[in-house]
Amino acid sequence: MCVKKSKKAEEVPFVSNPYQPIAPEDYEPDMELSNEEEQYRENYPEFPNLTSVMPPSASEQPLSTDPIQSQQPPQPKKKYVPPIIIDDPSNTAQLIKSFNELTDSKVEGKLLSNNRLKVFPTSAEAHRTIQKEITKKNLKSHTFEMEDERQLKVVIRGLPEDYAPEDIIEYLQSLKFKPIQCHLLRHRQTKTNNPLYLVTPEN
Repeated sequence: MCVKKSKKAEEVPFVSNPYQPIAPEDYEPDMELSNEEEQYRENYPEFPNLTSVMPPSASEQPLSTDPIQSQQPPQPKKKYVPPIIIDDPSNTAQLIKSFNELTDSKVEGKLLSNNRLKVFPTSAEAHRTIQKEITKKNLKSHTFEMEDERQLKVVIRGLPEDYAPEDIIEYLQSLKFKPIQCHLLRHRQTKTNNPLYLVTPEN
């Protein structure tokens, strides 16, 4: 039996470089490196701590220590004076002039449709004075009552238009009621009688 002999491993020749390695002229093996964290802080400084300033609440606001301001009473609310509407006035200029003289104030008036005059009293006392003068001259008018003079009113329906108001008052008195006045209501625009009776009882 023949056995083949293995070839010897080829020997690798040793090669050496007789020259110095090439390196850049400015290479310094011991050069210090800059601190990246410090450089980052220099380039991007931190912003100061900004906090939102909220206005103080009502409970935290200081109270006024001024004695004049703290003791000043609230201003009273001006009372509303309702206007008076007069139907079919004969001489509006003379009528307004008489109201000014009676109330010693500047009463203004405005003409409305269907020959009506709207009078604006300046105070509650002037309103009462003008109402008395209108009643004295037998003028037809309507207005709203003052807040301190409001009375209970009752409207009766279902009666004919020719029913006498005196009979209604007499019947209510028989039922132990105390009516002050009773009159038939009229339509403001058409001026026709409505089958409604307005009764003002005693408070």
